[in-house]
Amino acid sequence: IVSKTLNQSVWKAFIRSFRNMKLLSSLIVVVLWSHSVTAQDDEGCTTTADYNVQIVLDESGSVSAANYDLSVEFVKSLIVNDISETAPVSVYSFSNVIDEVYRFDGDQTSRDNVLAALDNAKSTEGNYQGLCTNTLAALDTAVTEFERANSAGDLNNGPKLLYLITDGVPFCGCGLTSANCNPDVCGTGGASVRARIDALDIRIFTLGVGSFDIAQIQCLSDDADVFQINDFSTESLEALEEAVAVTSCPDPDGCVTTAEYNIQILIDESGSVGSSGWDMSVDFVESLIEDDI
Repeated sequence: IVSKTLNQSVWKAFIRSFRNMKLLSSLIVVVLWSHSVTAQDDEGCTTTADYNVQIVLDESGSVSAANYDLSVEFVKSLIVNDISETAPVSVYSFSNVIDEVYRFDGDQTSRDNVLAALDNAKSTEGNYQGLCTNTLAALDTAVTEFERANSAGDLNNGPKLLYLITDGVPFCGCGLTSANCNPDVCGTGGASVRARIDALDIRIFTLGVGSFDIAQIQCLSDDADVFQINDFSTESLEALEEAVAVTSCPDPDGCVTTAEYNIQILIDESGSVGSSGWDMSVDFVESLIEDDI
């Protein structure tokens, strides 16, 4: 059970949660208004939508080895619980150099191999750099993989999503030079990479952790596609996963179940709801009936 502030994203999450439930023979949906709504999602992502996911993970020194391993576990949970089983996935991590964790041409018939690759990328396996933050080079490598996979037929025809997980601003110390690092992601230095991102219509979600400063990479994501948490604690990462899941498990096109069941919907129209809240409830029920029942 998760409590969330009521807004449009929460309605979408609630609809997705409803859709993913293993339906009983009878179900009553009660729409109650207060200051929060509960949602349950124990079955993973069952969307039928086509899309492609790439995850780029910061392993710079400011993260720390322990927190890097926690972020790897976050990525594993996102893949298992919040990304369609049919969506092609690739993963990179970065600090001074860019580490290839998993490519789009890896086995996509199950998640076993990508999860094993992520386990192997942990600091406990000796694979944590802990140096500086070569963000632009990481994006360049990520886009190159999207370009290769697009040409090779490793992607489906759906949207291309990139999740950038970082705790800091681009920084080119630690022995990096202007020949192999440029912190100017949103300036002229990053113009070529940004043009390639636009050409492929890659949608970038920026997931910021801790003392994260969006200013130097703000050009990468729309405001609605930026998510921030205070630290790498389990609680914060779980909250981040819950927020991001609305984007990483898009709504499928209507209800495709063959199960037999019965639905009754009860909507709160008391004074505390307000007229706008009532109208939003009615819109929600209309959408539920049209797309999800």
